Amino acid sequence: KCAKAGFFHHGGIDWLASLASAKPVMRGYKIRRLIFKPYKKSAHSLHVLLIDLSASTLSNRALSQAKGLLAGSWKKAYKKRQAWVVFAFQGNTVKRLFGPARPAPSANTFLDQLQGGGNTPLRLGLLTACKFISLQQARWLAVKLFIISDGRSQDNIQDVRLPCACVVIDTENAAIRLGRCRQIARQLDADYMHINHMSPLN
Repeated sequence: KCAKAGFFHHGGIDWLASLASAKPVMRGYKIRRLIFKPYKKSAHSLHVLLIDLSASTLSNRALSQAKGLLAGSWKKAYKKRQAWVVFAFQGNTVKRLFGPARPAPSANTFLDQLQGGGNTPLRLGLLTACKFISLQQARWLAVKLFIISDGRSQDNIQDVRLPCACVVIDTENAAIRLGRCRQIARQLDADYMHINHMSPLN
């Protein structure tokens, strides 16, 4: 998928260097190993999405509203040739659901994976995303993290330091709001937006 979307970052095989390292044999030379050209920084930006799929997002249409935002953003990312990687956290696990790759024209298959339930392992989700970004950041023109959550987690994240710009998108729509996403944004030194006031991700 990555190759088809144009997101392979090495410059292909360096045939001169590969042949120079060849070993003489009876009928010519045998290439011992292929040498690739150095990695090149992609001309594309990478959006890293960290989505809360815990049970609390099933109430007050939080997950449904998040899916609506993602559907519009998916189409925009496809047209702008952005790359996405999507992590979801719920229960006691974090799973990579997509990417890094350019989204397909339709988001339906991706959205069908988003099923809520379980606890809210926010800290694990953040650490997983941070590790991925730290390993990938040098390969992209720009990297931005989007955290989509209702903030209903008891995890201590005060020591988490993000390696890139971040926006915390608050999906909490209960009659009485706890407002934890604002606190999460402050702790992470991130921007804060409520999903009710969001346009497709940019």
